[in-house]
Amino acid sequence: MRRENNRGLYRELNKPFTSLGEFDAAVTQFSDVVRAARVTAKLPDVYVIICASAQVTDGETQVITGLHFGNELLAEGLTAWAYGKEQAEHRELIGRMLAAKKTPA
Repeated sequence: MRRENNRGLYRELNKPFTSLGEFDAAVTQFSDVVRAARVTAKLPDVYVIICASAQVTDGETQVITGLHFGNELLAEGLTAWAYGKEQAEHRELIGRMLAAKKTPA
């Protein structure tokens, strides 16, 4: 899977939305961009998971949602594939870390 791990950008983007309404507006804007990019790139099936935080009356909450464009019958399979891929890559990372720890200095 392609990944981006830009810590500075993450810190900049990881500010809570001022309300759930502001979060919803951002998701709608993002959805419009992804929808257009999907058509331009000619990608039939796209699934995106979004996680952010938002201010609510009693503090702050984490909000998770998803966007799916394409064949509704593939949505579950797409997310299952992504979950399995994440698990495999996580196990591989842990294996590399443990192997590095065993290597004599």
